[in-house]
Amino acid sequence: DHGPDGNGVSRDRRIRAPSHLQWVSGVQAIPLGGNPAGYDPGAGVRVAGGVVGVDYKLADGADKRRRQGMLAGFDAWSGVPLWKAPRDVAVAGRRWQFVADGGRLFTFLKSDGPLVAVDARTGRTLLAYDAAAGKPLRDEGTQVRVAGDLLVVNLDTGLFALDAWSGALRWRRPAEGAALLFPVVDPAAGRVYA
Repeated sequence: DHGPDGNGVSRDRRIRAPSHLQWVSGVQAIPLGGNPAGYDPGAGVRVAGGVVGVDYKLADGADKRRRQGMLAGFDAWSGVPLWKAPRDVAVAGRRWQFVADGGRLFTFLKSDGPLVAVDARTGRTLLAYDAAAGKPLRDEGTQVRVAGDLLVVNLDTGLFALDAWSGALRWRRPAEGAALLFPVVDPAAGRVYA
Protein backbone atom coordinates (compact mmCIF):
# COMPACT_ATOMS: atom_id res chain seq x y z
CA ASP A 1 0.00 0.00 0.00
CA HIS A 2 2.58 2.55 -1.07
CA GLY A 3 -0.01 5.11 -2.13
CA PRO A 4 -3.70 5.89 -1.70
CA ASP A 5 -4.47 4.06 -4.97
CA GLY A 6 -3.61 0.69 -3.38
CA ASN A 7 -0.65 -0.01 -5.67
CA GLY A 8 2.18 -1.50 -3.62
CA VAL A 9 4.91 -0.34 -6.03
CA SER A 10 6.77 2.74 -4.86
CA ARG A 11 8.02 5.42 -7.25
CA ASP A 12 10.37 6.78 -4.58
CA ARG A 13 13.99 7.08 -5.64
CA ARG A 14 15.52 8.34 -2.39
CA ILE A 15 14.51 6.08 0.46
CA ARG A 16 16.64 5.20 3.45
CA ALA A 17 16.14 4.14 7.02
CA PRO A 18 14.92 6.86 9.42
CA SER A 19 17.77 8.54 11.25
CA HIS A 20 15.90 10.59 13.87
CA LEU A 21 12.52 11.29 15.43
CA GLN A 22 11.23 14.80 14.85
CA TRP A 23 8.35 14.74 17.31
CA VAL A 24 6.27 12.36 19.40
CA SER A 25 2.46 12.41 19.66
CA GLY A 26 0.77 12.58 23.07
CA VAL A 27 -0.41 8.95 23.10
CA GLN A 28 2.44 6.48 23.41
CA ALA A 29 2.83 2.80 23.96
CA ILE A 30 4.42 1.50 27.13
CA PRO A 31 7.26 -0.69 25.84
CA LEU A 32 7.66 -2.93 28.89
CA GLY A 33 5.28 -4.63 31.28
CA GLY A 34 2.23 -4.97 29.05
CA ASN A 35 -0.03 -2.14 28.04
CA PRO A 36 -1.76 -0.64 31.11
CA ALA A 37 -2.52 2.61 29.25
CA GLY A 38 -4.70 0.74 26.76
CA TYR A 39 -2.70 2.24 23.88
CA ASP A 40 -3.59 0.99 20.42
CA PRO A 41 -1.88 2.61 17.41
CA GLY A 42 -4.93 1.88 15.25
CA ALA A 43 -4.46 2.33 11.52
CA GLY A 44 -1.32 4.36 11.98
CA VAL A 45 -0.26 7.60 10.39
CA ARG A 46 -1.18 9.26 7.08
CA VAL A 47 0.24 12.53 5.73
CA ALA A 48 -1.88 15.00 3.74
CA GLY A 49 -0.99 18.59 2.92
CA GLY A 50 1.54 19.10 5.72
CA VAL A 51 -0.73 17.46 8.31
CA VAL A 52 -0.21 14.11 9.94
CA GLY A 53 -3.48 12.27 10.50
CA VAL A 54 -3.43 9.68 13.28
CA ASP A 55 -6.14 7.08 13.84
CA TYR A 56 -6.33 5.87 17.43
CA LYS A 57 -8.46 2.88 18.31
CA LEU A 58 -8.73 4.15 21.89
CA ALA A 59 -8.82 7.88 22.51
CA ASP A 60 -6.27 9.39 24.87
CA GLY A 61 -7.90 9.77 28.28
CA ALA A 62 -11.09 8.04 27.17
CA ASP A 63 -13.14 5.89 29.48
CA LYS A 64 -11.83 2.39 28.71
CA ARG A 65 -15.27 0.93 29.47
CA ARG A 66 -16.82 3.10 26.73
CA ARG A 67 -14.09 2.44 24.13
CA GLN A 68 -14.05 5.74 22.20
CA GLY A 69 -11.92 5.96 19.06
CA MET A 70 -10.27 9.16 17.88
CA LEU A 71 -8.96 10.74 14.70
CA ALA A 72 -6.38 13.48 15.26
CA GLY A 73 -4.41 15.94 13.15
CA PHE A 74 -0.91 17.21 13.92
CA ASP A 75 1.30 19.71 12.10
CA ALA A 76 3.73 17.52 10.15
CA TRP A 77 6.75 19.73 10.88
CA SER A 78 6.30 20.70 14.52
CA GLY A 79 3.97 18.04 15.93
CA VAL A 80 1.62 20.69 17.28
CA PRO A 81 -1.87 19.18 17.75
CA LEU A 82 -4.36 20.80 15.35
CA TRP A 83 -7.62 18.95 16.06
CA LYS A 84 -9.24 15.81 17.42
CA ALA A 85 -12.44 14.13 16.26
CA PRO A 86 -14.24 11.29 18.08
CA ARG A 87 -15.12 8.20 16.08
CA ASP A 88 -16.75 4.86 16.73
CA VAL A 89 -14.24 2.30 17.93
CA ALA A 90 -15.81 -0.23 15.53
CA VAL A 91 -14.38 1.73 12.55
CA ALA A 92 -11.19 2.97 14.22
CA GLY A 93 -7.93 1.15 13.67
CA ARG A 94 -8.74 -0.10 10.18
CA ARG A 95 -5.54 0.24 8.18
CA TRP A 96 -7.08 0.06 4.70
CA GLN A 97 -10.01 2.30 5.57
CA PHE A 98 -7.81 5.32 6.32
CA VAL A 99 -6.31 7.11 3.29
CA ALA A 100 -4.72 10.54 2.81
CA ASP A 101 -4.63 12.41 -0.48
CA GLY A 102 -4.82 16.03 -1.64
CA GLY A 103 -5.09 17.59 1.83
CA ARG A 104 -7.94 15.27 2.81
CA LEU A 105 -8.29 12.17 4.96
CA PHE A 106 -10.77 9.53 3.79
CA THR A 107 -12.27 7.26 6.43
CA PHE A 108 -15.39 6.15 8.28
CA LEU A 109 -16.27 8.06 11.47
CA LYS A 110 -19.37 6.06 12.45
CA SER A 111 -19.99 2.34 12.18
CA ASP A 112 -23.40 2.99 10.62
CA GLY A 113 -22.32 6.07 8.65
CA PRO A 114 -20.92 6.70 5.19
CA LEU A 115 -17.32 7.09 4.09
CA VAL A 116 -16.28 10.73 4.57
CA ALA A 117 -13.58 13.14 3.42
CA VAL A 118 -12.09 15.14 6.31
CA ASP A 119 -10.10 18.34 5.85
CA ALA A 120 -6.62 17.45 7.10
CA ARG A 121 -5.94 20.98 8.39
CA THR A 122 -9.16 21.53 10.36
CA GLY A 123 -10.68 18.08 10.99
CA ARG A 124 -13.96 19.31 9.49
CA THR A 125 -15.98 16.79 7.45
CA LEU A 126 -15.98 18.09 3.88
CA LEU A 127 -18.09 15.45 2.16
CA ALA A 128 -20.04 12.28 2.94
CA TYR A 129 -20.04 9.68 0.17
CA ASP A 130 -23.70 8.70 0.51
CA ALA A 131 -23.82 7.29 -3.06
CA ALA A 132 -21.76 4.32 -1.81
CA ALA A 133 -24.72 2.61 -0.16
CA GLY A 134 -23.62 -0.26 2.02
CA LYS A 135 -21.69 -1.13 5.14
CA PRO A 136 -17.99 -1.82 5.58
CA LEU A 137 -17.07 -5.50 5.48
CA ARG A 138 -15.94 -7.12 8.73
CA ASP A 139 -12.53 -6.30 10.16
CA GLU A 140 -10.17 -5.26 7.34
CA GLY A 141 -12.46 -6.45 4.53
CA THR A 142 -13.18 -2.95 3.20
CA GLN A 143 -10.49 -0.92 1.46
CA VAL A 144 -10.58 2.75 0.38
CA ARG A 145 -8.52 3.80 -2.65
CA VAL A 146 -7.98 7.26 -4.14
CA ALA A 147 -6.33 8.08 -7.47
CA GLY A 148 -6.71 11.67 -8.63
CA ASP A 149 -10.42 12.43 -8.77
CA LEU A 150 -11.46 8.77 -8.49
CA LEU A 151 -12.39 7.22 -5.14
CA VAL A 152 -13.01 3.46 -4.97
CA VAL A 153 -14.45 1.62 -1.97
CA ASN A 154 -15.65 -1.95 -1.57
CA LEU A 155 -18.60 -2.50 0.76
CA ASP A 156 -20.92 -5.38 1.57
CA THR A 157 -23.11 -4.41 -1.41
CA GLY A 158 -20.33 -4.20 -4.00
CA LEU A 159 -17.54 -2.09 -5.44
CA PHE A 160 -18.21 1.64 -5.87
CA ALA A 161 -16.36 4.21 -8.00
CA LEU A 162 -17.13 7.79 -7.01
CA ASP A 163 -15.95 11.25 -7.92
CA ALA A 164 -13.59 12.09 -5.04
CA TRP A 165 -14.51 15.79 -5.09
CA SER A 166 -18.29 15.76 -5.60
CA GLY A 167 -19.23 12.31 -4.27
CA ALA A 168 -21.18 11.51 -7.46
CA LEU A 169 -21.44 7.82 -8.32
CA ARG A 170 -19.50 6.95 -11.49
CA TRP A 171 -20.25 3.22 -11.48
CA ARG A 172 -21.08 0.31 -9.21
CA ARG A 173 -20.29 -3.38 -9.46
CA PRO A 174 -22.68 -5.47 -7.30
CA ALA A 175 -21.10 -8.05 -4.99
CA GLU A 176 -23.29 -10.86 -6.45
CA GLY A 177 -22.80 -13.17 -3.46
CA ALA A 178 -19.04 -12.64 -3.11
CA ALA A 179 -17.04 -9.75 -1.69
CA LEU A 180 -14.82 -7.80 -4.10
CA LEU A 181 -11.62 -7.46 -2.10
CA PHE A 182 -8.46 -5.34 -2.29
CA PRO A 183 -9.26 -3.02 -5.18
CA VAL A 184 -6.27 -1.39 -6.86
CA VAL A 185 -6.63 1.62 -9.14
CA ASP A 186 -4.43 1.90 -12.25
CA PRO A 187 -5.11 5.42 -13.55
CA ALA A 188 -2.71 5.05 -16.49
CA ALA A 189 -4.67 2.07 -17.83
CA GLY A 190 -8.04 3.44 -16.70
CA ARG A 191 -8.77 0.26 -14.75
CA VAL A 192 -9.72 -0.92 -11.30
CA TYR A 193 -8.68 -4.44 -10.26
CA ALA A 194 -10.35 -6.36 -7.43
